[in-house]
Amino acid sequence: LHTLRRCVGDELFESDRSQLALRAGVLDADYTEFVDAAATGDAEAMLRWYRGPFCDELVIRGATTFERWAEAERQRLRRIVVMAVRREVEARTARGDLVRAAAAARALHAAEPALEETVLLAADALVATGAFDEARLSLENFRARQFSIGETLSEAVATRLAKLKSVTADRARGEAERADPFEL
Repeated sequence: LHTLRRCVGDELFESDRSQLALRAGVLDADYTEFVDAAATGDAEAMLRWYRGPFCDELVIRGATTFERWAEAERQRLRRIVVMAVRREVEARTARGDLVRAAAAARALHAAEPALEETVLLAADALVATGAFDEARLSLENFRARQFSIGETLSEAVATRLAKLKSVTADRARGEAERADPFEL
């Protein structure tokens, strides 16, 4: 703490004997911007500020209380952004704004590539725009990631991937494109 204060000054922190906190309003952070956007339900702003799992690479040895808090916060923020973007994608799709729906789903999947829910949302939104190859590639990358960590592929991902491979093969043979390969 002494070194930190010497580097950035005292005005950045509030502390007592048991807690250390950043002084409100002194430092802009993606966390506070994200939380503010979440409070207003602004999914686009949330995506702009959501950089992936909260404090994912921060390791503080022996700080089990912090680690438990950070994991709980990571899960909470993840739930908030996934639910908000899912609602945004569904609303844009219902209005026929398929390109922006796909962009939102794609951005969420880029921030959370290990979540099945985000790859399925992205694949569905991409298919709705006719971006079959990109949807298939997203699912194939997810499958490779799952296998690399010893996880099995869910039926939902495997089914969508098989249908997209079929559509890709049909298109390569010059057969008529299906409007929605997931409706086979």
